This record gives sequence, C-alpha cells and structure tokens, in this order.
Amino acid sequence: MRRTSLASLLCLLALASPARAQDIGELLSALASGNAQGYVGPLARGLGHALTGGYVSSADPHGTLGFSLGLRVVGSLFEEEDETFAVVLPTSVTFQGRTYTEPYGASSPRSPTVAGKGAGVVLRPEGQYRQDLLLALQDPENFNIEFPQGVELPVAPFAAIDAALGVGFGTQIMARVIPTIDVGALVGADEVGDFSAFGIGVMHDLTQWLPIPTPFWAVSVTAGTQKLELGDYLEASGNTLGLVASAGIGPLSVYAHGSTYKANVDLDYTVENPEDNSGLPPDQTRVRFKQEVDRTQRLAVGAQLDLILLKLSAEYGMGDYNTISGRAAIGFR
Repeated sequence: MRRTSLASLLCLLALASPARAQDIGELLSALASGNAQGYVGPLARGLGHALTGGYVSSADPHGTLGFSLGLRVVGSLFEEEDETFAVVLPTSVTFQGRTYTEPYGASSPRSPTVAGKGAGVVLRPEGQYRQDLLLALQDPENFNIEFPQGVELPVAPFAAIDAALGVGFGTQIMARVIPTIDVGALVGADEVGDFSAFGIGVMHDLTQWLPIPTPFWAVSVTAGTQKLELGDYLEASGNTLGLVASAGIGPLSVYAHGSTYKANVDLDYTVENPEDNSGLPPDQTRVRFKQEVDRTQRLAVGAQLDLILLKLSAEYGMGDYNTISGRAAIGFR
C-alpha cells in the first residue's frame, strides 16, 4: 500500500481531515505489522461489526411488489480498551554488519490507536546500538521510529444505499449497496483504486403460518451477507442470521432483533523506509494482516416511524461491540 493509499483509507474510514490522515498514513506506513495492526486493529474490528448491523427495521415484510429505498448508516462504538495498544519493540536490528538485540527503548509501553488520543510513542536507539551509531558519526535521532497520533475516532462507520422489495409469500429481499466510487478522484490519490460494497439479505414472516391472525405483531427470520472492497488493499465481509420481532399500532412500531454473525477484514500495505532505517523492515516490504470477528451474538432494539411514503428508523445493538444505526427511506408497504 502506498502512503497516499493508507492515508486515504484513514480519510475514508476514520473521518480524519485529509492533511491529518496524510501525516498519519506516512507514519503508519513505516511500521512493522505488529504495531500497524495494533493501531488500526480497533477500526478494522469495528468495521467488521458494523457490516452486519442494522439489517432490518421491522419484522413485517413488504407485500408483493412493495418496496423501500433509502440510506442506512451503521456505527460500531469503541470500547475503552480500544484506545491504546501494547507497543511491539524490534527484537533485533543489523547495522553495518553487526546485529544488536533489544536495540530500542519506548517512551511509553502503550500508544494510542486510531480510536485513542494523544501523541504516539517514539522508539529511540539505546545501549550498544546507540553507541555504535554515534561512533559511525550517525545521529541516533534519525533512527527513531515515530508512531502515529490518535485520531479520537468515536465509531467505526459503514453507510450504504438500503433497498427492500416484497416478493410475496411473506418474504422480502434486501440489498445494501455502495456504487463503485473512484476514491482517488475524491482524495487526490489516483493509485488508491475503487471503493464499493454489496450485500444481499432475505426476511421471511413466520407468523403467517400461525392458525390465528396477528395484525399488530410479527416474527420473521432474517439472513444476510455483506462485502466491502477498497482498491486492492482492503477487503471486508460478514454474514448474519437472526430472528426479529416487531409490534406496532398506526405509524409507530418497535422491534427487537437477535442475531448471530461473523466477519473478516483483510488489510495490506507496503512499508515505506526510503532512508533504510535499520529498525524498520526494508523499503517496499509488503505487509498483510487480518482481523477476524469470530461468530458472536447481538441483541438490537429499535423503532420505526412509517409516514406513508417516508420511513425513519433508529436502532441500538448490544454485543461485543455496541452498534448504532439509522435509516431514512421512501416506499410503499
């Protein structure tokens, strides 16, 4: 991943200003995988949780050819432990043919993540390594490793165009899409590539099979899958399965959605080390890591206001990462 690509990822997902994200991206692109993963890990995990949140706003599916079309926004809330990560010190470096063990000391054992705040940790040469740098007429400060500062990102966000269509038999199909966007044109980094997302889902009304009518409440089974891609260096996917129950009178209804879900987020980038700092991987080293959200559960509660054409809903999900979601749409039942 080029520096501008990594900075663009932070612009897009961390909602940082372009100038600030550029600085952070340059610092992050100089880190080995352990520390880079520690810094962006909460964002990647949060994105995995957000991908599977906010799938439905009611247990009552659209009737045949009934539809809705709108915008869905989901955010995963970070936990306190997501604000910092344990710094990984280089175990050894090689300088002028000599290998040094434990060559660096850290200004702090922990550094802020993308969800944290404050200045990043600085690793400085110490011991015999520092002494030999001085003997070689090198300034040890030029061999420092600076970690990026915290962005104070409050949530890991995901937004998509949200559509649903009734196909009869108490069933509706759903889609959550981000049309292909040339991110480079938006942030001034042509090599970034395209950003897109596509997800599909289905909901089926179980109460239609009961021998009695249920005019004020419904229970449905739901399933969905979602995928997101950003250039050739970020790929995320998730799937969910659950039950949703809703009840309402008139335009207002409330619902509860219990689900089980999992997700994966893959990131990769290229280390930038043009000065050949011996404490860093060689320049252009390709680094890749994955954040997995093991199958877990979430209970979400929400409400929907159905004003003939306009539909508004809000949801709060409780699980490993709490989530918030909102939807605004137009359509017919």
